[in-house]
Amino acid sequence: MPRTELMSRLGDLNSPTPEGYFVLLWSYFEKQGLAAAENLARSQFLHPLDLPPYLPELGNLPAVVEDLRPLEGAAFDLLALRFLTALDRFLNDRKARRFASIPLPGLDGGSYRLQRRNDYLTESFLPGVTWEADQSGSLATYTSFHKAVPTGRINGFRIDCLPESSWGNPNLHFRLLRERARLRILMWPLQTVLDYPALDDLKKEDPPKFVCLDQIRNEADLQAEVRTTIQLAHDLKTTLLILPELAIPPATEEEIRTILASHGHLGYPTLTLFGRCHRLSPRGDLDLNEAVLLGPDGTELHRHQKLTSFTGFSQDRAAHFGERLEVGDTVTVLESALGNLAPLICLDLLHVPLAGILRRSHANLFVVPSLSPQTNAHRTAAKQLLASNRAATFVCNRWISGLVEEGTSFYQLPRRQGYRPHLPDSKETSYLLFDLA
Repeated sequence: MPRTELMSRLGDLNSPTPEGYFVLLWSYFEKQGLAAAENLARSQFLHPLDLPPYLPELGNLPAVVEDLRPLEGAAFDLLALRFLTALDRFLNDRKARRFASIPLPGLDGGSYRLQRRNDYLTESFLPGVTWEADQSGSLATYTSFHKAVPTGRINGFRIDCLPESSWGNPNLHFRLLRERARLRILMWPLQTVLDYPALDDLKKEDPPKFVCLDQIRNEADLQAEVRTTIQLAHDLKTTLLILPELAIPPATEEEIRTILASHGHLGYPTLTLFGRCHRLSPRGDLDLNEAVLLGPDGTELHRHQKLTSFTGFSQDRAAHFGERLEVGDTVTVLESALGNLAPLICLDLLHVPLAGILRRSHANLFVVPSLSPQTNAHRTAAKQLLASNRAATFVCNRWISGLVEEGTSFYQLPRRQGYRPHLPDSKETSYLLFDLA
């Protein structure tokens, strides 16, 4: 019985901590559900958003466990839920910069890490966007500040949570803290139509099953546009510049790093994210599709390996082809003053097996280099993440043939009328800019 197991585990904690209790209660309700507790609360005219937290003696956690012991059924669940709410607020008031890195055991046999939600961007707007916490049956209603994130695999994927101290340096994170008041995210989907030699093979009578977009014939044109892009991002004092998927070959990447290095650690853009062209993986028989995040001086901060490989058909469906990828298995969440940042690549955003892990992560700022003929599915996924994670999503997309309205870049914010596309709204502009100010 979940209740019996929970009481046993709560009583067996060698050194009780609020984090340990939080994880056990969280995993209990993920297994048990909230219907019994919420039904009883409603019968007592208790609105979920007004549910009083239960922690009579501040910090005396074992005393609450004893208060739970004689209770059964819905009465037990309701008091346990009030205890979880109290722990959420207690931990928030304590304002710890970070929690213990040691995974905490859950009731389901798995392990979790306690993470802060950090809804900075949502709280920058007027209220009015419906999300998971506004509906019954959601733990988000009762835990406004924290989330228990599983450390094990879900559908073969895992979540890696990196606190500020694990990526970047103190100077960078101080800058990001200052950027909160004037956040600017620039998406530049490229005007240059990239000429990949590999696409010539698709026109043959017997086209290959896999395509490797590792070279660009007109790379000089690409580099000229990239220099213009970075200069504009510098002039606009951009917080984050995003370039699309499979757009940057090695020589152009080196050019980007050199330009940023010339700006120094106080330069702009503060962060730059771009999709590399295919590279041979270290194993030597597969390709990599990666997105690289650079700091203001060109220092590499993070590299995301695409989690799913494109497999598709030609337009007439007479032939099929795809990427010959070594796919990754990790969604990385980079915690920062701007929110919990998760770089993804195109299909990662809408891949069905990945949906559950994105929802269960504490990511709420998704940044996505993309290469797709249409972005309707991207927008649907962004709206779902808005509802589950209160997330903002920024997709910088282009297509092989150039910019197309069906494949517009866009951003989706956790606010009313928060969707904005690049096309057709900005046909005369090479970029889409989000400016918080």
